[in-house]
Amino acid sequence: MHLLRSPSHLTAPVISPQYWLLGLIVFQLLVWTCVPLISGYPPGLDVVEMHAWSLAPQWGYYKHPPLPAWIFAGSEWLLGKTQLALVLPSAASIALTYWAIARLGKKILAPKLLIIALLLSATSLFYQLWAVNFNHNVAQIPAWAWSLTLFYEAITYQRIRDWFALGAMFGLALLAKYTAILIIPCAILFILSTQSCRARLQLRPIWFGVLAGILVFGPHLIWLARHHFGPLHYVSERLGQEASKSSWAIHFASFIGMVLLAHIVTITCAAWAARRGLSQKLGEHTPAPRTHDHCASAHSGKLTNNVQHADAHTYHSRFLFIMGLGPLCLALLIGLTGETLEPMWSSAMLPLLAPLLVYQLASRANVFFHRRWLYAWVFFQLLVAAAFLIKGSAIYYTISHKSARAIYPAQALATQVVQGWQAHVPHQALRIVAGPIWEAGVISFYAPSTPHVLTEGDFATAPWITPAQVTACGMVLLQPTPEILARFPGAQQQSKLVLPAIAPGLPGAEVTWALLPPNGNCDIPPSI
Repeated sequence: MHLLRSPSHLTAPVISPQYWLLGLIVFQLLVWTCVPLISGYPPGLDVVEMHAWSLAPQWGYYKHPPLPAWIFAGSEWLLGKTQLALVLPSAASIALTYWAIARLGKKILAPKLLIIALLLSATSLFYQLWAVNFNHNVAQIPAWAWSLTLFYEAITYQRIRDWFALGAMFGLALLAKYTAILIIPCAILFILSTQSCRARLQLRPIWFGVLAGILVFGPHLIWLARHHFGPLHYVSERLGQEASKSSWAIHFASFIGMVLLAHIVTITCAAWAARRGLSQKLGEHTPAPRTHDHCASAHSGKLTNNVQHADAHTYHSRFLFIMGLGPLCLALLIGLTGETLEPMWSSAMLPLLAPLLVYQLASRANVFFHRRWLYAWVFFQLLVAAAFLIKGSAIYYTISHKSARAIYPAQALATQVVQGWQAHVPHQALRIVAGPIWEAGVISFYAPSTPHVLTEGDFATAPWITPAQVTACGMVLLQPTPEILARFPGAQQQSKLVLPAIAPGLPGAEVTWALLPPNGNCDIPPSI
């Protein structure tokens, strides 16, 4: 059976959108789990930081909210300290995002349009190439997409369970990254601009949503207050440092450029279809009566069926525009005030871009429901996977002259540090390592004892580690500065570590380090 047929056979989908969704999820999990595994690259910067934090789950950390670290803690608990445990959360996050897009799309789009919207969504670089290293941006992508989907259901049907689910999911989105707050003004704008929703809006279901949000996010809010809102101060200080390095215009242009580059294939395909203006009809916009522009009564929980097609079209167009593009527009407005915008902040903001473009294109989008476009889509996915693998090759290093973390001899670093520690302290495993987060983090990941990480030797970055434990357990210090050595006067400078290249044509590395011998009974148990 052909998965796709020519335009003359577009009267009904050959395979249900649910099966397309399942195929897309399986493809995402297989390809973007296997590709990082076969690459052999060491974990990325954000990944090792989440690994380090996951060794001591908290309600918050000095830089960010805790959700990604919790996910890593669960992943490593289930799968062990393996590369699979580090890469699977990213692939699973994007798979959950596709599920959210499909759930909303089936209420708005005809079946074939939904299939096209799913495939176009998967052309975003935020969903494959730039999602390999799991971090707060990647963790927020599914939470953001599900928040929009659940908001549609809550505001459309006015059921208590929908509002409660929305509140809980929005709380998770905030626990991933605070930028999820941009969803709220857009949701308010949609409600105020939609007369039928204003007329039927009930406070009781909304309070259940607020309660769910408080239950999920409230403990972190208490943690913030007790820790003097440290993550907010960190972000403010970092953005101030970035602004001093280059002009505001460069950061603002980089933010816009990142959005356009990530969605260049999606936008190009939509523009091409719009220009071509095919006359074939793919199907009507009109969804089932339960999704018309008529917010449900809180008493009945159902929608009336006497709403005209034009009302439904207006309702869905408004929702896709406001909730799909509104948060990004708000971020740009904030940037125009002079605030620095980090480019990757946009990664979670546009899960509705492809559904919006497909909905507006309507019958013109049917050009993509053809086998040749499926082949092109698969080719694009494989091309992106190949690009990811190439960045760790000797050829890439020769051309770019960049020594990326992908070619760093991380396992050799961990091996030599552990051997050096055992040569001086044969009776005790390494329990704490201090230094730059990436070097210290990869030692924590590759070392059999899984030591805790004290970033830059600063106890404020890891308050679960105490000075008394450092004194009792000892510690390895990587790339120690004179200031850090002065902070730990018992540290003994060691001979420089010379790390061999992982392959011919690639550079090796040299690492300075020091050893603080243990002086007591170490009470830190193995982390894994």
